[in-house]
Amino acid sequence: MATYKYEGIDKKGKTVRGTVDSASEALAARELLGKGVFVDTIHEVKAGKRSRTANKGKGRGEGKKFSWKDLREMEITFGAKSTKHVGEIFFQLSLLLRSGLPLVNSMKIVSSNTKSKYYADILMDMAEQVSEGIRFSEAVKSHGDAFPTMYTSLIQSSEKMGNIDVVLHDISIYEEQKRENLDKVTSAMVYPVVVLMVGIGVLWGMIAFVVPNMTSVFENFNAELPTYTKLMLGFSSFMQKYSLVMIILIVAGFFVFRHYYGNVDGSFRQKLNKRMYDIKFLRNVYISRYTYILSFQLKEGIPLTDAMVHANANQSNIYFRNELEVVRDLVVSGTKFSEALRSRNIFPELLVAASATGEQSGNMSGLLERVSTYYGKQVQKLLGIFVSMAEPLFLVFVGGIIGFMVISIMLPLLNINSVIE
Repeated sequence: MATYKYEGIDKKGKTVRGTVDSASEALAARELLGKGVFVDTIHEVKAGKRSRTANKGKGRGEGKKFSWKDLREMEITFGAKSTKHVGEIFFQLSLLLRSGLPLVNSMKIVSSNTKSKYYADILMDMAEQVSEGIRFSEAVKSHGDAFPTMYTSLIQSSEKMGNIDVVLHDISIYEEQKRENLDKVTSAMVYPVVVLMVGIGVLWGMIAFVVPNMTSVFENFNAELPTYTKLMLGFSSFMQKYSLVMIILIVAGFFVFRHYYGNVDGSFRQKLNKRMYDIKFLRNVYISRYTYILSFQLKEGIPLTDAMVHANANQSNIYFRNELEVVRDLVVSGTKFSEALRSRNIFPELLVAASATGEQSGNMSGLLERVSTYYGKQVQKLLGIFVSMAEPLFLVFVGGIIGFMVISIMLPLLNINSVIE
């Protein structure tokens, strides 16, 4: 049995220090966590020697690196691969913290097992900052390019409540669900996009190589060509002469559109985003995303007005975001959230009613989560309908164009053969 000196944060967010007797450092950290103390630093007290500090850098002590043997003693196994993804990194951090490991050691272990050098370096820098006495939330904030701002607020709140491991786990689940939703949309669109790209490639090949060769054949026989064949030959000739000009115009048009669309204060983007919001499918996407982010933060203890800041900032539609900012201003001035939503006349009645019920029952996060789930299912349903319709339509469209080109070439050839015979 050895004596360990520790420093950490209790459930009330206050810094606490003291000593504890235990068989090992890992068991000591676990016992303290069970008492509601989140351990920041811990080291063994030895007479005549400088204490071994678990989370000090080089030149600050003679602490040995935490080994995988310590993990096996606590029966920890990893179920997910270490990758550059934020969700998976936070998942492993929460797993180690729940097992009683100090925060700095946890970050170093995850860093050493992360394949992404970018995130590995970030985690090591954060570990160094925390070992210097900087709070974990401030270390996360210092790497704003790698971690969303919303997570900083969540982690700050968790430090006060003493449940940082729980919040990190919830963030990892949130990131996983986001990735799953994106994967569903991506996989649903793969087949239609592939069909369209293959069709465009075939058409371009025929226009660039097949049709020009057939033009000389038709000219040599000096035969009267059908109207549709003349149209195809004319289009092919036009593309041969002006394809480079068309590419330049398309690229220039893209940058012009990007310039006007990127102007946040411009009326063009505002009007276009309003038209996008009027589309049922996109509106469901916006509502589902907004309510999910809002409910996630409320569940983690973030105040409504603060949660709305991050939920609003995560909206790409500027028209929708501006309306949400008006709603937040009303809530800050004392208006109920449901009444503020109703006053704008653009939000679905289901969202307004669920918000009113959440205010009365005190379960706003739960009701908003149900709204998000409902609209998320609507999005998946509409996406499924679109994909089921897009696949045959794309096939018919591409097949029709290719068929038209084949007929435009083959019929004149058959007529020429009949004349020769």
